Amino acid sequence: MRCFRLFLFLLIIILVLGLSLSSPGFASTSDNEKEEPLSLSEAIELALENNKELRQAWLEVEGAKETRKEVWENYNVFLRQTYIPGADLYVSVPTGEDPQGLVYVSNFNWVVEERNYLAKVDSVVAEVYKRYYDILQGAENVKAKEVALCKAETELYNAELRWRLGMETATALQGMRTEVAAARAALEQARSELDLHYAEFAELLGLPGGERPSLTDKPAYEPLVLEDPEVVIEEIAENSPAVWIAQEAVRLERYTYGMLHNYDVDKAELKAAKASVDVAREEMRQLTRSLYSSITALQESYTSALEALRLAEESLRVARLFYELGMSTRADLLAAEAACHEAKINLLSLQCQHELLKIAFYKPWIAGAVLGTVSSGDQTAAAVP
Repeated sequence: MRCFRLFLFLLIIILVLGLSLSSPGFASTSDNEKEEPLSLSEAIELALENNKELRQAWLEVEGAKETRKEVWENYNVFLRQTYIPGADLYVSVPTGEDPQGLVYVSNFNWVVEERNYLAKVDSVVAEVYKRYYDILQGAENVKAKEVALCKAETELYNAELRWRLGMETATALQGMRTEVAAARAALEQARSELDLHYAEFAELLGLPGGERPSLTDKPAYEPLVLEDPEVVIEEIAENSPAVWIAQEAVRLERYTYGMLHNYDVDKAELKAAKASVDVAREEMRQLTRSLYSSITALQESYTSALEALRLAEESLRVARLFYELGMSTRADLLAAEAACHEAKINLLSLQCQHELLKIAFYKPWIAGAVLGTVSSGDQTAAAVP
């Protein structure tokens, strides 16, 4: 009896180690996905050329410019610097041909449309980064799910062998079949998500439907190090479109002071416009500080993620060696390979997120395009009717 059990044990070991030639597998989809190479800079160029919203925004800029030109031609008036009692400011008062200040309003509308257009350009560029990185992460996720499925199928194959020899329970076998079904479903979901990422990317760039270019760039991790973060945050907030446009609105109030209302009304409106500048500035400061905090927190976890990948790659190297020497099973090798893929996904996710956060930090008004949220500062100003 003891010899018979030893024989069964050796038979199972031989069958398991021979699975590298007979275990079920599947074809990778990576070969089908590779078409024309596409760099990040090329993707940005295509998006800027083909984006319909940008075209519309530029037409609005041109329209505002033509309106401004027409108004200035119709109201070519002499403007005189005049001191306004009680307002403590000088304004350019027209001679009477432009009593409603249309010259100033048309100029304001033009500069606002122009600044809104530039903000939209920033948003499109940021969205290209996000969609590009979504595909990189999605492709890596598909590879990981393929390995996970292969691992689950191999373990099921081994369990079926043990069950036939009376060394595995039906309950355990059914559990492994459930794991295979779950792994197969996870792979299909990952592939569907990757298909969606490619479709969204193609639409953003104006590419034909179904086109899946081979992406050539990877996110480069460069830590954000600032000697004085508050100085940088203040500069970013001051140069944001929301603050800039609010300041232009203050100028418009000053230029049209006393044209449409009495001085008391305009004085109150001027005060409100100045307050709007402070509100926009503070909102942008808070958003930028929040982004900076997210970046520093991510940078603290990057080293550990990098070390985790190094350890996973070393474990995979050892697992391959043991497998080649016949000292471990294919399931052991696939388990090490799956762990390595998970570590790669984690590191790639951190790299992509870090790069997107840096983009949003320096231009927080496009945070919604890269982070999937709409902030209070991610707004465009409306022209004055």
